[in-house]
This record gives sequence, structure tokens and C-alpha cells, in this order.
Amino acid sequence: MPLWGNTDTTGNSCLYVPSQFGLNVNTANRDALYGNSTADAFVTGATVGVYGVSTLEVGGTSSAVNNIVITDPGTGYTARPTVAIAAFDAAAGVNATATLVGTAVTLVVNGVGTGGSYVPGETLTVATGTGTAATANVATTKVRTVTVVAGGTGYTNGDTVTCATPAVMTTNAVFTVTTGASDDIVASLVLTTNGVFTTNPTLTAGATANLTGSGTGLTVTTTMRINALTLKTGGSYTVLPTLTGVALTGSATGTAATADLTIGAGNTVTITEDGAGYTTAPLLTFGGAGGVGTDGDAVLRTAGHELGIPHAGWNLRTEGSGNRAGRVKYETLVAMSSISGDSTLDDEELPE
Repeated sequence: MPLWGNTDTTGNSCLYVPSQFGLNVNTANRDALYGNSTADAFVTGATVGVYGVSTLEVGGTSSAVNNIVITDPGTGYTARPTVAIAAFDAAAGVNATATLVGTAVTLVVNGVGTGGSYVPGETLTVATGTGTAATANVATTKVRTVTVVAGGTGYTNGDTVTCATPAVMTTNAVFTVTTGASDDIVASLVLTTNGVFTTNPTLTAGATANLTGSGTGLTVTTTMRINALTLKTGGSYTVLPTLTGVALTGSATGTAATADLTIGAGNTVTITEDGAGYTTAPLLTFGGAGGVGTDGDAVLRTAGHELGIPHAGWNLRTEGSGNRAGRVKYETLVAMSSISGDSTLDDEELPE
């Protein structure tokens, strides 16, 4: 059986390579290594695979940075993070630079709104910043105000009543009754517990029930404020929004709610200077701006190809995972002047 062939197919891949990973030299292990893109399948902390590389797929030996993969954006930024791409020692080289596009990672209610009623499930939009705005859903609401519509009869001062028909709630709202000076009709209510609702209560006739006392016929109207928000989309900001007390817009009836944001680095990088002369991927870090960033990675490509492929032929490709994701190394196993029958399995890693 030949150890390899010159056509880019599974059966022509290098038969002996499994022995480098403590595996038996057989066709099953050879086939599993061919074009492998599963992390940790053969080496913990790396993705290793055997690829047939044609002359059209071979990249250069030095290049600019024209693609950056963020492996961990970090969290807790209060302004757009800075990007640092490590310098390198090359007389003819030019260091690359880049900026990050921020994205919201948390959104916490700051002001619950001062008018109208917010509705659980409705989508609100962060009003400031440049780029694509972050959005949030109203997760739960609370009663903000209550107004007596009909006072009913049979109530006494100090009776407590609650909303009788909330479809879904965590905690019901509670109101304390004050009657007229010489009758049993409710004159006003004091909101003593706001409640927490995942569906706003229906407050029409008969919409309250006594917790104490024996009155009947009381009906009320309420307005609902925001209790909690959930981040729906983080947005993509080139100029960050105000992060404290940022306005939330888009409610059909609620007004003046605000929120506080924290910002992560996001997953988009704008390269401001691509540099030249890099022979290995430089370390990329996020930092400054009031947050704690973590390492990223720069993937170097030239003319669309991955940098550092030594020669056409059969190559072992090793890509780090975890905090080394995006760092790629090639080792030529069998150098060839050409390899035919290009496989479509490697088009992402090795575009022509």
C-alpha cells in the first residue's frame, strides 16, 4: 500500500501520520485525520488535520494583518476598549493597528419610566451611540400608580385589596383602602406592594379582590413601570452610547425609561493599519477604557491564503484552541511540485 498519493483525496493522504499522535497506522486513522476540523480530536488544546495543498493554495512567508479573529471579547468595559497588536522585530516591517467595535453585554434598569405603561415582552432600543443599536425586552413590570374608578361599597379604612386577574405574576400588587369620612366607599388607595408581573394585570370591572374586609364593586386603573430587562441584541457600536442612564425608546405606551450598560469588545475589528513583514501571528490584546480585556488573536492571510504554508504537497495543519484559537502552523510532510484534484473540504482553510 502506498504511503501517499498526489491527488487531494482521503485515500491519498499520508498513511503514516497517525503514528505522530500515538495512533495505529491504518486507513481509518488516516481518514479521520484528513481535513479534520474538530478541536481536541487528536491533541488536547488544538485542531490538527492533514491537508493536500496545491500551488494555488500556498500563502506567502510574510504578510500584513488582514483578518483578526476575536477568541474572547472580555467584559465590563465602560467605554470602547483599546486594541494593541504586538510589535515585532523586523527591519522592514510595519506594525499593524486596529480598533474594536463595542457591543453591549449587560443592560440594567436605571429609570423605570415616568409615564404610560410598559408591557412585558415589548422590545426597547438603546437611543444613543453610532452604529447598530442594542435592544432589550421588558422581562417583568410593576404597578407604578393606581387610580380609583368606582369605589364600591362595604369597605373600611385599612382594608387591603389586590389585583384579581393578573394572567401571570411573581408577586401580586397590594393596595390599602381609605374610605370616605362617613361611608364605606373607597375614596383612595395607597400602593403598598408594587408586585412583579410577567403579564400585565387586566384591570376592568371586578379586577380587584379583597384580602381583608367585605367590600365589593371596587375597580381601578393602573400604570405599569419596568421591573427588569433582558438584553436582546448587543448592537455594534463604533461610537459607544452613553452608558449610564441611557434612554430606552420604542414602547407603545411607556415613557422615559432608562438603563445602564456595560460593554464588551464585540466580535468585529476594524484594521486601521495592516502592517507588513509579519511572519507569525502577533498577539492581540484588549484593554483600557475602564474594563478588563483578555487576549485575542490575529490570523494572518495573504491574497486570501493562510500565512506560513512552507510548500505545496501534504501538510499537517495545527490550529490552537482556547486562548490560542486562531494561531495556525503548517508542517510540510511531503513536498510536491503540484497536487491535483483539489478537495472542497479545505476551501475554508485553503481558498484558491
